[in-house]
Amino acid sequence: MYVNKKYTYALYLCQQYGSISAMPRRRPEEAEQTRRTILRIAGQMCAQSGYDQLSLEDVATAASVTRGAVYHHFENKKGLFLEIVRSELDAMGAQILAAAEVAPTRWDALVAGCREFLRKSQQRGYQQLILTDAPAVLGIATWNELDYRYTTRSLVEILQELKSDNAIAVSDPEASAEALSGAMNQLSRWVAAGGSEDSAIGTLLMLLDSFRR
Repeated sequence: MYVNKKYTYALYLCQQYGSISAMPRRRPEEAEQTRRTILRIAGQMCAQSGYDQLSLEDVATAASVTRGAVYHHFENKKGLFLEIVRSELDAMGAQILAAAEVAPTRWDALVAGCREFLRKSQQRGYQQLILTDAPAVLGIATWNELDYRYTTRSLVEILQELKSDNAIAVSDPEASAEALSGAMNQLSRWVAAGGSEDSAIGTLLMLLDSFRR
């Protein structure tokens, strides 16, 4: 039987306060803080044990909120997981950008960003959330869309700039970015499975050098 979780939460509030209008009003910043807390704790749980083991009841308990509050902010378990993935990819994108911004040239920025990805993506959370669970739970089409939005698009932009500078010999920066992104994801999986990080970085650098004139 289908159960409307938001309706159930509204019914719970009515039982507690007599009516929804009588319930204490929370400031927007308090609601946002609750949402961030739920997201952070759920992300930690999912990174540790995987999506299949994630329980919204456990999330609510760990976040010191009701299960209804979890459903107030996130439609369901999959919706919560989607936001976890977005948050993780956004953090990865920010770390890559920070590494690239201090590089002296565009080429050095590309190399620094790629190396930072390979290093940071070895963290258990990224491996579990992004490279293992996300494609299976969200579907490969959604995963590809998110991967492009948060990481591959930056590769496209810098390769386009390098092509404009006549610094690389690629005919299609977008195709090259997709190939590079796929190679880095696979190298990350390989290292996580026991491969040599030094060998992975060496292979990555050879791949990048093949783009140069």
